Amino acid sequence: MVREEILRAVAETKARDLRSEFLVVPEDLGPEDLRVVFQIAVQIGRADVQVGELAEGRRHDPENPSEAISVVGVPVVRLARRTRRKINRMKATRPRMTQSVEPEDLTTYAFLSEPSLSPDASFAVIAVHHAVLDKDEYEGNLWLVPRDGTGPRQLTTAGKDSAPKIAPDGKRILFTSKRDIGKDDKGNSLYLIPLDGGEARLLLRRKEGIEGHTWSPDGRRILFLSNVGEDEEDVRTIRRINFWFNDKGFVYNLRKHVFVLDLETNTVRQITKG
Repeated sequence: MVREEILRAVAETKARDLRSEFLVVPEDLGPEDLRVVFQIAVQIGRADVQVGELAEGRRHDPENPSEAISVVGVPVVRLARRTRRKINRMKATRPRMTQSVEPEDLTTYAFLSEPSLSPDASFAVIAVHHAVLDKDEYEGNLWLVPRDGTGPRQLTTAGKDSAPKIAPDGKRILFTSKRDIGKDDKGNSLYLIPLDGGEARLLLRRKEGIEGHTWSPDGRRILFLSNVGEDEEDVRTIRRINFWFNDKGFVYNLRKHVFVLDLETNTVRQITKG
């Protein structure tokens, strides 16, 4: 009987303006009946239902008045519970989306990533990225965040920095950057900046790219990964199939190897082959 009531309610809802209709969910709805509601939600639009949550109904497609039920309240069918002969409209328990997301909204978000904790665990350094629409790119800088909750401090302002690694002595920060490298140019650079301030110092630049960098325990050397192989610009011949890396581009002709940078001699040595 419950399933028949749900199906009938949905049929009636689809036939009318959803802005003024409710899907009545009986108070004693069980797991089997809840699965029916999920199936209905998939049929009429999007998926995911949280029974008891009321969300503002709005048309998803002007040509199709059917809407969907959503956990986060960007719904299709409004929900209410039947209590005896009354229908109680329930308040939404989660934030509701009241307008569509625009590209400009991305500029209001700060994306935090790649935290590095100091040896004494008193602070961390993180990369903070913001979307810049007129440049069609993200700008990233490094910030120091004290563990005691005091205000964070910005360490770099170039807008091209990422992947900080605090030195074992806690006084220096290693990071990668695209400073002075064109948007369409390949590769990146490795920089070192003192924690107490001052300009970042360029250590190494490689058009093959630098990633996975880390300090040696004594802080005298840096290990990193970089591509090895010829870059075939015009004719690309696939001779083997690599494991697939998303967002890595054409890498069939390249291999990643481990390198070590000696900070005292400023020399780079490849330590893996193959």
